[in-house]
Amino acid sequence: MKSTQPVTDNLIHRDEAFDFGLGLFETIAVEDKRPIFPEKHLERIRNSMKQIGISNPRADCSLHTDKISELATQCPLGRHALKISLSKENLLFTTRPGGYSPADYKKGFRLRTSKILRNETSPFTYHKTMNYAENITEKRNAKVNGFEEPIFLNTKGYLTEGATTNLFFVREGKLYTPSTESGILPGILRSYLLETEAVTELLITPEDLPQFEEAFVTNSLLGIMPVISIDDQIFISHQQTIKLLRSYEQNTGAHLL
Repeated sequence: MKSTQPVTDNLIHRDEAFDFGLGLFETIAVEDKRPIFPEKHLERIRNSMKQIGISNPRADCSLHTDKISELATQCPLGRHALKISLSKENLLFTTRPGGYSPADYKKGFRLRTSKILRNETSPFTYHKTMNYAENITEKRNAKVNGFEEPIFLNTKGYLTEGATTNLFFVREGKLYTPSTESGILPGILRSYLLETEAVTELLITPEDLPQFEEAFVTNSLLGIMPVISIDDQIFISHQQTIKLLRSYEQNTGAHLL
């Protein structure tokens, strides 16, 4: 779906974001006019500004939870996405309808391994930058071939993440996720699960997939989505995944199932 017009008055300036993709963005889920985990999103974008070296004089005034809550009240009821786009000379807030239907969670996602490798040596891999073309084009290619999400291996052959999601696995009731140093963007929902559940970070190869009974992916808009397959590996069970999804709904007020 297309974004709405910016919800604040902005002049768009040509800068390094336009010329080179040197900018940042955050997508915050809004449920019935209430932002979910806004403080985590703002903490991440501020940290990325420091690490990458992006300074915007408007950021100090606008990147606050009160501002985000005010903008969220302008969204209609239901689930929406509030996007922050930030570069050296620009700071935009836009909103759009977001979320998935209960049928999507009952059906689950099918994942396909991309032939493109994630570069775990690049500092930009670990930040949500505007240089996102690789992710978007691979996601479109996956959908053309009947998959909901591509996933990437790193240069050493370890699983990292999806184009817009983080990966999780379940084995004997325990949760596992690819380690950060594999080359991933540490997602907000990933952070939430690491804080609320016992999750082990480790290096995972495609050959390890048969060891797991369940798999799921996470991001701010979809929350927790069951995975039914990764390439030829089928995951029949979703019991633990649905339990985590229910807990997420209770803790955040989200309505996904």
